[in-house]
Amino acid sequence: MKALSAGVLLNLVEDLRGLEHTPRAVRLCSVVSPELDEAASWALPIGRRDAVLAGLRVAQFGGRAECYVECPRCEEGLEFDIDVLALASSPSDDAGTAVFGDDTWRVTYRLPSSADLDVIASLTDADAARVILLDRCVEQIVGTDGVSRATVGDLPAALRDALEDEMSRRDPHGATTVAATCAGCGYAWTALFDVAGYLWRELEAEAGRLLREVDALARAYGWSESEILGLSAQRRGAYLGLAGAW
Repeated sequence: MKALSAGVLLNLVEDLRGLEHTPRAVRLCSVVSPELDEAASWALPIGRRDAVLAGLRVAQFGGRAECYVECPRCEEGLEFDIDVLALASSPSDDAGTAVFGDDTWRVTYRLPSSADLDVIASLTDADAARVILLDRCVEQIVGTDGVSRATVGDLPAALRDALEDEMSRRDPHGATTVAATCAGCGYAWTALFDVAGYLWRELEAEAGRLLREVDALARAYGWSESEILGLSAQRRGAYLGLAGAW
């Protein structure tokens, strides 16, 4: 995947600003992957979608991301790096539906997609969100009596847990987590790395930097935005130095 040009990046950030997290991630995925239209991007398993976004992040900003979190107990700061290149290259099993179950139940399901997450995004009840997500992903449940069930409510809790574990195994980067331990109080927790949100914040920051460069060079030399953005980053930096703007 190639890095976005300065002009494309500015236009993209302008177009996507104002969208909620999941729709923005889907639109960004479809824009940088010509083989995917927006409908296909909505249907991708989360790990596959985020692998596309991680690939853009590697091309645009490099393979390692510096992260900062605060301890939930004492608010001590913790810094760590994420290997984004590994996220971009890690395979995810997205071969459609799969079958899971035991001697009593047979469950046909698919992996969660952006469309599924968008449905539960506003829910504050974690248990309700979990049931709705599973219900959307499960396509058929058949018991020993051969009767198809409509929802996941008939499944034993242990089997629902096992199904979620199996879905996580098939899509390991559907939720990228990091084991964190506070150096101050020793508290250990699991931190979530959201590549889509992280990349968006970087793109917004880069767009702001580009606009400041355009402003400085336009004032110094009278060039148009398109002329300035057509310069390489190195050339823009050189002119900014000569103009005393940097």
